[in-house]
Amino acid sequence: GFGGSEFVDLIRYADRIITKYQPQAIVVYSGDNDLATANGKTPESVANDLKTLVARIRAIDEGAPIFVLSIKPSPARLAYWPAMAKANALMQAYCGATAKLEFIDVASHLFSSDGTLRAEAFVVDGIHLSALGYREWTERIGPRLSPR
Repeated sequence: GFGGSEFVDLIRYADRIITKYQPQAIVVYSGDNDLATANGKTPESVANDLKTLVARIRAIDEGAPIFVLSIKPSPARLAYWPAMAKANALMQAYCGATAKLEFIDVASHLFSSDGTLRAEAFVVDGIHLSALGYREWTERIGPRLSPR
């Protein structure tokens, strides 16, 4: 993902920002902006957009593993969390049934044990992660990218 992007942007620019580099692995983060704007997208359309992106990548590169990060909750977008959680479940199911496609949960650790979002994991805008939030993402993503 890149600032303000939605899945349609990743699909549109896949040749320019992904496949032309012949990556050894691909990490995808998208869906947050898709569901937090009044564009009519649904959890199902987000999951379908992931499938379209994967097909586009696979048409050029069959070998690189693709790691799909879950959509994260955020304090400013908490009203959208039910739709985001549903999209996560759909994307996780697709990843589980697809070779060389792995889902990484980067959302659940942002909640405290009482079910509230951990404020210290976010900067003041209530959308973006703080240094702490990104460190925790690194702890979850890094080991999955290590050579196996």
